[in-house]
Amino acid sequence: DIVSAQALDDRRIRFDFQTRDSWKTVGLAAGMSPLPRHYWEAEGRDISRTTIEPPLSSGPYRVAAVRPGSSITYERVDDYWGADLPVNVGQNNFERITYVYYRDLNAMFLAFEGGDIDFWTENRAQRWATGYDFPAVRRGNVIREAVPNRVPQGIQAFIFNTRRPVFQDPRVREAISYLFDFEWTQRNVLYGSYERIRSYFPNSDFGVSDFPVPEGVELALLEPHRDELPGALFSEPFVPPVTDGSGNIRPQLREAWRLFREAGWEVRDGRLTNVETGQQMRIGIVIAVPDMERLIQPFVRNLERAGIDASLRVVDTAQYERLTDDFDYDMLSVRFNFFPPPGPEQRSYWGSGAADVRGSANYAGIRNAVVDAMIEEVVAAEDLEMLKAANRALDRVLLWNFYVIPQYYNDETWIAFWNIFGQPERLPYYGTGFPAVWWYDAARAATVTGR
Repeated sequence: DIVSAQALDDRRIRFDFQTRDSWKTVGLAAGMSPLPRHYWEAEGRDISRTTIEPPLSSGPYRVAAVRPGSSITYERVDDYWGADLPVNVGQNNFERITYVYYRDLNAMFLAFEGGDIDFWTENRAQRWATGYDFPAVRRGNVIREAVPNRVPQGIQAFIFNTRRPVFQDPRVREAISYLFDFEWTQRNVLYGSYERIRSYFPNSDFGVSDFPVPEGVELALLEPHRDELPGALFSEPFVPPVTDGSGNIRPQLREAWRLFREAGWEVRDGRLTNVETGQQMRIGIVIAVPDMERLIQPFVRNLERAGIDASLRVVDTAQYERLTDDFDYDMLSVRFNFFPPPGPEQRSYWGSGAADVRGSANYAGIRNAVVDAMIEEVVAAEDLEMLKAANRALDRVLLWNFYVIPQYYNDETWIAFWNIFGQPERLPYYGTGFPAVWWYDAARAATVTGR
């Protein structure tokens, strides 16, 4: 989106853009930092090549040591030029910060338990519920905290590849959504710790979770497309199918089979069969994170109960990248990033123009004129309220076309740390504030034993 960048003087840069359609693009450009020309023009340096030589920088920390594939250590700059600016007061308190990389999360947690790692962010409900009964916790040397998570989330979901003929009918996609028993999974696998996703933009003001039906500006944006949209979109909140959590999904199976019949599928000898071709429905789910297997296998079993030949395939990350780049899958379990405010990047997630672009993030293969129109309303929005309304309209159109089966998100951030830190009484509204506003507390550290 940037045509050119020109240094007007020592303190000003001019950017020229292709279009005027996104204040997010302008904001991203404004946040860019110029690189020191004299450093990169020095003999032997090539800005287009990778290097492990720490580059010249201008922030509060500099790279002190790098062990490729193992760790990176930063040290504080004593004469940092911005240390006394009001925006920085109270931040950047540690002399050295080391990030250590592990190939295995279980080994990494054992390193934390043994005191080799000071701070841990937990991402497994099972471990959060059952994995912290070790001596350092019982002695009070390791502290656990659940911090409210107010950070806008991206959707985590099962995604249908609508390039596959079997998924081109939205009734088939909706029917399959009845076979994901979130309530059973929440009770038996997730320890009751998560919230069901009801939006492509959960935990944010840009999604429909707190707006049951379209009104005002949002309704005005959707009204011209009423004939192309499900009627329920205008009169009902989007709610994923709900079970009683017992594992008995007979009511959901009946509704799924009803939708399958409408779409031309029926159960023959226990197999969900296409009426015209006589072929059984086959669905393969691809993942690259083995930990997700325990969450997805119950869904696979429910697919099989409906008469579908279903399978789960765990691949390595290189193979996963190739499969997703080539759109060579039936379904994926994916979590999207969302960095508000929404802008032109929505085209690459859901826009028709990205559906056939190898390696794009339009995993679902969405080609929908109304989705495209709502994305352009998002991009063209000139104020925050218009942007929120346009994005909610986009959210609603995506949800009611059943391109995904929403999964869950965590409205808390789970952290554990050795009791060697001080932290402000009032933490930042977004996030934990670690390590930016925390500090090393020598008095507390002196009470810690067993490391």
